[in-house]
Amino acid sequence: LELLMRLDFQKSLRNRKELLKLTNGPLLKNEKNGLSAAAIKEGFFTRLLLMYAGGDFEGTLKELKRALTFIESSYSKLDFPEYHHAAVLSNLSARQMETGRFKEAIVNIEKHKNVPSRSITARDYTFIFSHINLTNYYLATGEFEKGIIAIRDMEEQINKFKSLIHHHAIYVIYFNAAGIFFGAGHYERALHWIRKITNAPA
Repeated sequence: LELLMRLDFQKSLRNRKELLKLTNGPLLKNEKNGLSAAAIKEGFFTRLLLMYAGGDFEGTLKELKRALTFIESSYSKLDFPEYHHAAVLSNLSARQMETGRFKEAIVNIEKHKNVPSRSITARDYTFIFSHINLTNYYLATGEFEKGIIAIRDMEEQINKFKSLIHHHAIYVIYFNAAGIFFGAGHYERALHWIRKITNAPA
């Protein structure tokens, strides 16, 4: 963590080499070294953090897919597996969009939306971050009319889940919704979503 905090991508190749050394170290390179499912999960997450910080985006994608396979096959062995499942799907779909893999991304966004939750907190986390990626997807692809349909469905769910309204990340969804309506030429509706941000309590 100390290395990540002082990493300067533009200036320090030395730090990148240090990250690579950590990533390929015996404790992280082979998940079989983990003594429990929780340890293996932490190894995956640490490796992912190091790979992404080091700029290995293709490697990060491959590792996210491996982590997803592990978590889906280890649900009964992990504490709060829905959190880890949602986190991997959220990051996987985001990285897929960053690299132009939109067809793969939308499949994982839909999968993320439907992660089963045992608690209200997990449900809200899944809802918000899957819909951030979903609205990002429609903005990136320019499929604004489809995006509007998704936003209407999302709005109905927000009205049911009142606790979501107080989550700070909801403003990202509002901003994205404004962009989708603006892109579709529905300027009044775009303003409606902007006002939900500007009129929010400080």
